[in-house]
Amino acid sequence: MTGRLNITVLGCVATLVAWSAPAGAAQGAGAGPRCRGGDLAGALIDVQGAAGSEFGRLILINTSSRTCHMKGFAGARLIDKHNHPLPTHVTRDHSTPVKRVIVRRGAAGAFELRWSNIPSGSAPCKRARWVRVKPPLSSSSVRVRFGKAPCRGDLEVRAITDPSSV
Repeated sequence: MTGRLNITVLGCVATLVAWSAPAGAAQGAGAGPRCRGGDLAGALIDVQGAAGSEFGRLILINTSSRTCHMKGFAGARLIDKHNHPLPTHVTRDHSTPVKRVIVRRGAAGAFELRWSNIPSGSAPCKRARWVRVKPPLSSSSVRVRFGKAPCRGDLEVRAITDPSSV
């Protein structure tokens, strides 16, 4: 029993170390290839609202068996409850500096995502069940649960960065 408990505790500690290690800490040769959509799982967290808009952190967790990197701005496409694309307009907010983010296996990169919740005229804002996120310079995407109604399909994204700085 004690041996099994030690292995379990060691596994938990290893997981915590992997999650708490800064994504951008490693530089140089250990950077690996660019992250692809298939390498990642995503989540929208810490959503807040203020004065007609909402924003949250969209984290992209490296679920592959290798280290990868991202640099720049993610692409996005809103998807409805029937898996049909919704009109989406992505604007880049350059207030976060663009830098290379190294994402080890089990670690994450993140960016701030912002949208308006004030409709134009009498047309209601369409609810998107999902947002398809395309890592910078990748041709593939990852589907992330969204559940929000961004008016006019307008999304504002900041550059990918270390999750602790978003």
